[in-house]
Amino acid sequence: MENFDLGETLYSDEKATRELLNRKDGLQPFDLSRLTLGSEISAGDYSATFLVDKILPENSITLFYARGGSGKSTIATQMASAIVSSKPFMGLDTIKRPVVIIDYENPLAVLSNRLKVIDGSGEIYFWLGGNNPPQLNKSKWKELKTLVATLVNPLIIIDTLSSSCSGLDILSNGDFSPIMHNIVELRNIGSTVILLHHTPKQDETKYIGASTIYNNCDHILAMYPVKTPDTQKEMTDEDDAKIYRLGTKDKSRFEHYAIYVEFDYDKKIFVPSSDPDQEVIDRLYRIIADNAPINQRDILKEFGSDESRGKLKRLLNRNEGRLWNVTKGEHNAKDYRPIQFSSFSPISNEQLNIRKPDILSDRETDQINNVQITENNELFSYSPAVLQTEKQTIIQVEEIL
Repeated sequence: MENFDLGETLYSDEKATRELLNRKDGLQPFDLSRLTLGSEISAGDYSATFLVDKILPENSITLFYARGGSGKSTIATQMASAIVSSKPFMGLDTIKRPVVIIDYENPLAVLSNRLKVIDGSGEIYFWLGGNNPPQLNKSKWKELKTLVATLVNPLIIIDTLSSSCSGLDILSNGDFSPIMHNIVELRNIGSTVILLHHTPKQDETKYIGASTIYNNCDHILAMYPVKTPDTQKEMTDEDDAKIYRLGTKDKSRFEHYAIYVEFDYDKKIFVPSSDPDQEVIDRLYRIIADNAPINQRDILKEFGSDESRGKLKRLLNRNEGRLWNVTKGEHNAKDYRPIQFSSFSPISNEQLNIRKPDILSDRETDQINNVQITENNELFSYSPAVLQTEKQTIIQVEEIL
């Protein structure tokens, strides 16, 4: 067996490459200016921004799926209205951007009734089916590139993905790879894209479609009914009320987050829901408040076996900085201390409603320096929210300039 000389092999390869480049019919030297050094990327300011805090990353492709008829178009329109008017969405901050909803499905009567009950929807652009929005598998899809360039950094909502490319097999990678390539182009020229999509009837926690759809999306949102926020268990039609989990599912290149909403049949829109795990959270708060500082192992031991350890850990992590603070203790263990709200903590949704005053502008809200509540001569602060309880309180808000 001949001895293998790596150095000689590399030299020969380099020599052959130089000869190839020097030939008249050979390759031209590669323009290295097309490449970006890692040092340049790491030194740049490329922090992610969210059009809806924690829920919708800007300049991304988001697949948003829910069961047909569950209200995904309604809640997507509510989200769009909040973004276009720079108002909170379910209590989450938004960034103002132009919004276009490309609606391939809904009749005008349905759309009109929906918009009448959603504040701020008047500033949304709609490209309706009657005005021939382009199919994404046809050459006219490039009209969307012109639209993105005209509006500058818009949010584009496609309702729905399957209707935007009719005639294709939603399960076929061959059919949908070119479609996803076109959508990636829209993202790369500055847009944020939401693809509304369906689920199979037997499982509302999964989407229908080829793997290329999943692979090319940056962020995946799902909305489905739950009994508790930490299980995938679906509620049935026999349940009195449905609480929906709206949040990331399986994949995100940004961060994972979820909120809980329910449909208000009187208002005909979705509204924030109380956390189905509130009783468990209250109990965790009491354990921390009564034993602070207390580490996670002792919290779980004190709680007992009523709930799974995994669920309790998720609730502890989810409420860090909201209901309790965490410091590093002995042996790098987490030590928990409660955030003191009042003598009658912990707080449940029935006892304490935290919100920003709807009547204040963003600038005015930022100028609320402190909110103080006095009860039985005990004083605590919580800024910048206004706190309301069933007990009689004295609310003192410092002067708003």
